[in-house]
Amino acid sequence: MIRCKAALLYGERDLRIEEANLGDLKDDQVLVRINTTTLCPTDLRKYLGYAEIPGPMILGHEISGVVEEAGVSVSSTAPGDRVVVYSILPCGVCRYCRRHMPELCDNLIGIGGSAGSIRRYYENYLFQGIGGGLAEYIKIPEKLVLKLPKTIPLDYGSVIEPLANVIRGQLMCDPSPGKTELIFGAGPIGLMHLIAAQSMGVGEVIVAEPLEERSRIAKELGATAVLNPREGDFKEGVRELTHGAGPDIVVVATGWGAQAECSEMAVELAAKGGVINIFAATYPKMPIKIDPNDIHYKELRILGSFDHRPWNYYEAIDLMIKNYDKIRRLVYPRFKLTDVREAFESYGKEGSMKVAVDMR
Repeated sequence: MIRCKAALLYGERDLRIEEANLGDLKDDQVLVRINTTTLCPTDLRKYLGYAEIPGPMILGHEISGVVEEAGVSVSSTAPGDRVVVYSILPCGVCRYCRRHMPELCDNLIGIGGSAGSIRRYYENYLFQGIGGGLAEYIKIPEKLVLKLPKTIPLDYGSVIEPLANVIRGQLMCDPSPGKTELIFGAGPIGLMHLIAAQSMGVGEVIVAEPLEERSRIAKELGATAVLNPREGDFKEGVRELTHGAGPDIVVVATGWGAQAECSEMAVELAAKGGVINIFAATYPKMPIKIDPNDIHYKELRILGSFDHRPWNYYEAIDLMIKNYDKIRRLVYPRFKLTDVREAFESYGKEGSMKVAVDMR
């Protein structure tokens, strides 16, 4: 019987450090001693009460750690291996899985309740012991772990998961040299989009961000320009930087209240033939107003992306190896598991980027 200390969410802002029972290790499972879990807005939304919690549950799906124990049928990993964790468990047999779209699986289970039905995750946790990353240990199927190269420290390995999501989002926009891109938001995800776009050869990347700290980091990471959407004529500034054409790619990486307004501006500003990726969700839900003529006459493509596919992890590892010094700057502040409530309360505040919770 595997027992460990974990942060259990009981309801809105009600996180408790308790002992969790993960059950016994099955033949096809591995037990990972968690090193670091970084927080995601999907975790924050549950913490703030925007989702109904069916019972005490362990959040967290951006995970790095070390294999502690492997089931008898496990062959791809062994105790002592440094690993990252795939954050989704698709069924493999529904119409979307069979069409190679595992992130859209009808029966999807998201580690830490990150995707799919929260109740399905909770029931799977109760009966299978597969929990989340805000714990000392996680027990998961062998297929959900991937070895982490020694060149990437465990303290930063957890961001492979959001990097994989970002890479897939960028690739869906057909990035290439000669194109311009506008990214709304210079939070950790927006800045990962900046790094990914640069690595894919996008010629000019403009970042829209009102906060001084985040604007400064975007400039230091090599953004072509950083504009404050709340000052001056922001739209005219974008048009001037793109020689009147508008950006070929627009990524909306802002959540909460700003997302709707930024999505509306994205349609207005995008170049003819442009692509718009609504990468961030907004809670509470908020309708947007757009002119369908903009979509029709400019032949715009509007799409969404929110998760990864398995091979994106390999691409994320490669991106991180090549841009480690940039990406590691995005992970702060850091907290211990016992201070997890403070970690959640710091999210999105000044002096905070990709918040990390260390278990050791």
